[in-house]
Amino acid sequence: MNWDLLLGLVVGLSGSILSLIGTIVTNKQNHEHELEVINKKHEHEVKTSIRNHVLENSFKDYELKSKMALDMSEDTGQGFKLYPYDMYILSYMKIAEYMNKEDHSPSDLGFLLSELDDIKREYDNFQQH
Repeated sequence: MNWDLLLGLVVGLSGSILSLIGTIVTNKQNHEHELEVINKKHEHEVKTSIRNHVLENSFKDYELKSKMALDMSEDTGQGFKLYPYDMYILSYMKIAEYMNKEDHSPSDLGFLLSELDDIKREYDNFQQH
């Protein structure tokens, strides 16, 4: 039996097996990293989508409330208070932040509503001065 040939076969086979194991481990790590990147990208897209949807609805809400207030003012002859559009944006961005949170609790909703009231109060105080 030729020991050099057997030794070469064992060394070659061992090298091939180690190379295969290294390739499998590397591919597994790359696959996990790609999944992580895809998940982060998806989370960012969802948050951006919610934010864009909220901003779009803030303008629709502003238009609707302005029209309703104007119609009621014309019907009743009374004046109306119209907040500037930037107040709606601030309020709706707070709502978007709330919607993007993963864990919601009843105290979070109470905090959100108090923040919205604070925004209105700040605009009222600013307009009075």
